[in-house]
Amino acid sequence: MAQAYSQDADELVLTFLQHEKEFNLKCHFKQSEGYLSFPERLNKARNNFADLFDEIVGETVQTVQVSVFDRSFRIYFTNQKCLLIKLHGKYTNVILFQENTVVNVFKNQLSKDWEHPLNWYQKEPVDKQTWLQAGEERFSLLPWLGDLKKMLPFGSPQQNADQQWASIEAMIAMVEQHGFEVEENNGFTIVPSKLPQTEPVSPIELCNQLTYLIFTRGEKSKLLGIIKQLLAQALKRAENELKELTSRLETLSENPYETKANNLMANLHLLKNDEPLSRIANVYTGEQMEVKLPPNKTWIVYANHLYQKAKNTVLEAKVLENRKLQAEERLLFLLAQEPNEQVSIQQLRLLEKQLLPKQKAGLEEIMPYHLIAFAGFDILVGKNSNANDRLLKEFSKPNDLWLHARELAGSHVIIKNPGKAKVPQEVLNRAAELAAYYSKGKNLSNCPVIVTERKYVRKFKGALAGQVKVEREKTLFAQPKAI
Repeated sequence: MAQAYSQDADELVLTFLQHEKEFNLKCHFKQSEGYLSFPERLNKARNNFADLFDEIVGETVQTVQVSVFDRSFRIYFTNQKCLLIKLHGKYTNVILFQENTVVNVFKNQLSKDWEHPLNWYQKEPVDKQTWLQAGEERFSLLPWLGDLKKMLPFGSPQQNADQQWASIEAMIAMVEQHGFEVEENNGFTIVPSKLPQTEPVSPIELCNQLTYLIFTRGEKSKLLGIIKQLLAQALKRAENELKELTSRLETLSENPYETKANNLMANLHLLKNDEPLSRIANVYTGEQMEVKLPPNKTWIVYANHLYQKAKNTVLEAKVLENRKLQAEERLLFLLAQEPNEQVSIQQLRLLEKQLLPKQKAGLEEIMPYHLIAFAGFDILVGKNSNANDRLLKEFSKPNDLWLHARELAGSHVIIKNPGKAKVPQEVLNRAAELAAYYSKGKNLSNCPVIVTERKYVRKFKGALAGQVKVEREKTLFAQPKAI
């Protein structure tokens, strides 16, 4: 035994050497059954493997025996240890014995495998008399029949116990004469050949053929079914997203905030702050329109608030246009996909990842910030930790100013400065008030706030959402004040 190792929780590789020639035995546990294959070459990974069964590595194989009337076989070693490979469906396992006692197992979760001694797997031979005396329990005497009793007439109501035994003897004779073959019938299995074979396929070749079909073609067929379902779901999501984006953009294109703000400014000389409900002339249509002043606001402040919302609407529309373009490209990509048997399994797995639904922000969360227009500058206030990261990455430039409550959790605040002009102190003070208010220091009478250029703020490896490293900062003190 040269090595025993596992690179996967459901696989065990045993490598034997004879005159420097490798013989590999691979045990597969991935399905509800256990399977064996005998690959000529195996590439052991440099990492991510576990060496197993050290007790027999380096030991010499004395003999190999098939268990009588049990789906298992034993490999005996010179140090009086025996490796049992049992193929008991979902209870398939590899067990190491010292004489008659279990000393190691591959699948520890099969706890009962620690209880049975080695001789438990050596069943008594079944003859015709034993078969007839077993009554309704007779099929339990031959568990190796497996699905054969469904495919051949063993379980037929028309057959009595005598006839069933005759069918078993006929099957054994047919196997001895014709050999076995792999059959596809709602899956793959090895069955007795129905026709004589001039050159019977060797058991090793049959096992390799079966595991290849199950773990490659079988897996591909299963994967194709999953992908077709995912593709249908992805197409539906893409069509719905495109429909929703188109509808939202149509609504935003009207931008009623700017129209209303222009009407207020055109009629400002007629509006009185102590009259919250007024009628004014619409400068676009000439018709009378009713306007209502929100509580605790003046008409000029309300008009400026509407202009802010109008600007926000334009920015949101730009983001939505970009998302609509991406949605159209995604839909074209999905419509072009035609998964079939000719596509490699690697390409199918890649397509599966591409089709899995990804979490995305709802349309109401597209803008990660609040926008405040103040003294000719735009001030952006992040809505939460994840929004702070987006604000930093997507909506700020190197020469913008960045503010944050010093050593306190809170919103990132950006003063947009596209012209690279000197930002007036009153704008800095207003942004500092916002950074103080939208932080853990909102109840302080005077909150310290740091300010620096955006280019001196960066994420670092392992940083949580909203965490950054800041350089060349200065400190302001501000009284917290909301939008």
